[in-house]
Amino acid sequence: VVGDGDPALGDPRILGSTEPPMTVDALMARIASALHRSGLESVSEIVVDDRVFDRDWIHPSWPENQLNRWYCAEVAGLNFHTNCLTVYPTPASDGFSAPTVRIQPGADWIRVDPHRAKTITRGQNTAWITRPLTANEFSMRGNVRHANQEIDVTLHDVPSFFGMLLAQSLRDAGVSIDMAGASDERPYPLVRLARDDERFHDVPATTVVTTSIDDVLRRCNVHSQNLFAESLLKRIGHEVTGEKGSWENGGAVLRMLLTERLGPQAASSTVIADGSGMSRENQVSAGTLTDWLATIYADESIRDAFVDSLAVPGIGTLDDRFGYPRRPVEMYGQVHAKSGYLNG
Repeated sequence: VVGDGDPALGDPRILGSTEPPMTVDALMARIASALHRSGLESVSEIVVDDRVFDRDWIHPSWPENQLNRWYCAEVAGLNFHTNCLTVYPTPASDGFSAPTVRIQPGADWIRVDPHRAKTITRGQNTAWITRPLTANEFSMRGNVRHANQEIDVTLHDVPSFFGMLLAQSLRDAGVSIDMAGASDERPYPLVRLARDDERFHDVPATTVVTTSIDDVLRRCNVHSQNLFAESLLKRIGHEVTGEKGSWENGGAVLRMLLTERLGPQAASSTVIADGSGMSRENQVSAGTLTDWLATIYADESIRDAFVDSLAVPGIGTLDDRFGYPRRPVEMYGQVHAKSGYLNG
């Protein structure tokens, strides 16, 4: 399995916009079925090559107490399902016991312990999920009143997670999977990450999944999906340098573009720590940002794609701005914007 840094593989929002809509479990079943139909009968090893990016999945300056939140998802060379597990709690019928849960993707080895959460009959849903920083061991906290809540929690080591989910899907599709040595700690021991010095030659591609840059930009700007912005930064670092994409070389490429478009002063006065702005180490002046947007608008080759990627009143991060939903007609399309805030 070769990842190319695409942040949108298995993204439930994008899958839900296809015709007909598709779930992530249906996507995995389709991939496994295609591999089976190609003649694959048994698998002894699944190697996930995520080396398009480095394996610094978490930026060191991101807030540690928020690393379980969807907007702090790990950034990998192979991303999947926005690098989050979605948990759907259901209140207990007795009105006070621990809720039950189901998860998506339907990984059969993942467990979510609900016993630190409880069902309530009054008040608000306050359930949330926690996990250790380096393990996919999940625990639910808080209160569950209604069953219409979904909770996203970040996954650790998504390339390995995807490899194991592929192994599960292949087995479900009728492919024989080598399970020798399987345990609770290593549910699918045939899955591993590619080694730094490993080379693969003449391996035909059976299934290729791609995402348009328009979809990636819309997820960045309409929904403030940080993973997509981080992946873009690392991907341009890889594209220009030929090295593993990183925050360092992606930032260097962006400063090079700032020099070309705005001059050396703009580049030297700008600090690019990450791609999304989660890091407090980022520094950019209002003047540089305004001048940068002006150059984008003046460039007809990218103007329309960028403007179309921005939120408008009533949609995305502007869904409750500019008088929505009371004034839906008069404001629609009059403002294209990217929301955000600073505090502290």
